[in-house]
Parts: sequence; C-alpha cells; structure tokens
Amino acid sequence: TKLAISNFDKASLLLTNARELNGLVAWTHYQAGRLKLKNGEKESAIKDLNRVLDIESDNPDIAEVKKLSTFLLLKSTKG
Repeated sequence: TKLAISNFDKASLLLTNARELNGLVAWTHYQAGRLKLKNGEKESAIKDLNRVLDIESDNPDIAEVKKLSTFLLLKSTKG
C-alpha cells in the first residue's frame, strides 16, 4: 500500500498544472486519499480529498469523484 500511495502522490504532483487532465487529477487525488485513509494516514488523506473538491469543472466524471471524496471526508470525521 505504501508504494501505491507514493505512486499516486507523484502522479498527482506531476498532473497538477495540466488543466485538460482535471479528471485524471481528481481521480488520482481521490485514490491517494482513499488509500491513505485505509492506511491510517488521516491528515494526509483529508488534504488529498479536499484537493478533489477544489477542482473546478463541469465534467460529470469530476462531479462523481467529488461525491465519493465528500463521502470519505464525512466518513473520516465520524471514525
């Protein structure tokens, strides 16, 4: 899991400035946050999930990942 987290972190860093890749950036942050939550890295996971919510786009794919990120954020605050 640590390797996957590291890979998702690197990918999200590389993709941050590529506007046309917002969907990929959103899913990358989501997956990194999801894995970090699973691995007990709550603070870092919350940052990644909030980055998903900060992405501005009308793309339906991004709307879906924002819903999933919101769910994990709510779940992380209750647990």
